Formats: sequence, C-alpha cells, structure tokens
Amino acid sequence: MDKLVSVIMSTYNERLDWLSKAVESILNQSYYNLQFLVVIDNPQNADLINLLKKYAEEDKRITLIFNDVNVGLVKSLNKALKHVKGEYVARMDADDISLPDRLEKQVAFLENNTCYDLVGGNVSWINENDEVILEKNNIITSPKKLKMVIKYRNALHHPSWMFRSSILNDSRVKEYRNVPLAEDYDFTTRLVSYGYNITNIEDVVLKYRLRENGISISNTFNQIKMSEYVRKMYIRRIKGLEDQYDEDEMRDILKDCKGKELFEHFENNKRGWMSKNIIYGRLYEMISSIFSKYHRMVFINCTIYKIKLLFIKG
Repeated sequence: MDKLVSVIMSTYNERLDWLSKAVESILNQSYYNLQFLVVIDNPQNADLINLLKKYAEEDKRITLIFNDVNVGLVKSLNKALKHVKGEYVARMDADDISLPDRLEKQVAFLENNTCYDLVGGNVSWINENDEVILEKNNIITSPKKLKMVIKYRNALHHPSWMFRSSILNDSRVKEYRNVPLAEDYDFTTRLVSYGYNITNIEDVVLKYRLRENGISISNTFNQIKMSEYVRKMYIRRIKGLEDQYDEDEMRDILKDCKGKELFEHFENNKRGWMSKNIIYGRLYEMISSIFSKYHRMVFINCTIYKIKLLFIKG
C-alpha cells in the first residue's frame, strides 16, 4: 500500500476562491493516500470555517484543527505536526495550488533516494487572477551547492516541501521555532547543521501565488533582519557552538527601527526602477547598498551566493 502522506496547512483570512483551489488541489492529487491537516487560525472567520467543514464532511481525509485565538503560522504548523500520522509530511499554503502529480513525484523521489530527508520543488508564479507570471523558477537541485549557499540565503520554497516525518523525532529539529518571517530558513539550516540532506527537484510542483498586498516593505525589512539572525545561528552551529536561539533577542531586533526609513526609501524607488528596466534596477541596488546597511547586507550575501554557484561543481 502507498505510504501515508500528511499534508499540513494553516488558514487565516484567505479569499474563499483561493482556499477552495488550494484544498481541491490536494484532494485531487494523483497520490490518494493522504492525511490533510488544516489548522483554522481565525476562529471568527465563519465563512472560511463553513467552507472547510463542508470539505471535511465530503472527504474524510481532512482533519480540521481549531485554534481558540489567532496564534500565527509557526504555532499553527507545530500544532498540525503533533497530529501527523504519515511517513512523509508535505507543506501547503492556503492560497497556492499544488499540481496534480506533486505528491506522487515527491514521494517517488524520497522512496528512490533514501539519502535525502527533505525535498522541495520548482514553482511557477501566479497573480491574484491565477495568471502565470513566471513559468518556472530558477532553483538549485545540487545538494552540494545547496549546502554551500544556504549560509547566504534560503534556497527552497517553503510551500513546496516534503520531508520524512522521522526527522521530527530529533529533539534538535522536531518543530518550527518562532523566528518571525524566517521560520522555514531556520528549519532547513538546522537540518543541514545536524547532518540531514536536503534538495530540490527540477519539476514544477506548485503554483505560488503573489498577492498585491503580500509581503510589505516593512515586513521585508524585518525578514532581512531575521534571516541574518538565522544565518548567524547557522554559522555558530557549523563551528560546533550553540546557536543561542533567544526569542527576547529577536523581539529586540524587530523593535529596532534604526535604518528602516532609509531602507524603505530605497526599496520603494528600487521597485519602481525594476519595473522599468532590470539593468537600471540592478544598478540602483548597488547604489542603495552604499547607503543602506540592510541593502548592503542583502547585496553582499547575494553576490557571494551567485559567485559560489558559478564555481561549485556537482
């Protein structure tokens, strides 16, 4: 019998038509043997709850998990992980669309490549009207390259993950940590730190939705800070030191707004230049990195990342 796959998804205030497409894209998978764990993180959203209850009544593979109050993505995903029964765990977001053979392809990969513990996949980008913006994303499929460049940036699309549930038995991994806006990067760097193998498959497995009101510039500023925090923890671990994960320290980092105004000024202008001409946009990135500490941080890490990709073989 096919091994059970536990799909975990958290919902909050997604548009109902997007949520329906996300749910149906899992229920209509070519791989049938699955447990679909859906966490409802907004107990006040009656329309969303009623829609999901209807799906759960029609398909017993769905298990609804209700939060009494809004607790956020990390705690919701960890709550779902506690209910996992499958040998494999797949991530899903409530506004994306999994391709029909996604689970089948990822299960086959992990079955045929037992040395890997987590696999991501390629994605196409869609807008709010399901129109394809980019057919295929550039991803790294070489485990050697992934291990090298993860020190500088996240290289796996979180909603495309599938991993072996056995890794959750490792107390050093076991669940997501509360790293706002970078919980997935923290998860994968911990896996690599402790000897687990991660990779991507080249096949497109997911339609990744870009919202017009998606990650704001303010959140981008905080995401950069949190990613740098994760990166420093990772460097400490690979040196054999404790990573010193500290939620109080992270809260202080997020409260620190020094440089935010300058960052937002350059970010607003950069997006404008990018939309006109990508070459001008890249030049603007270089200029902004001279004046903005956080743009400089991103520019340096991305440059090192791209250089390493050019010279790493395998």
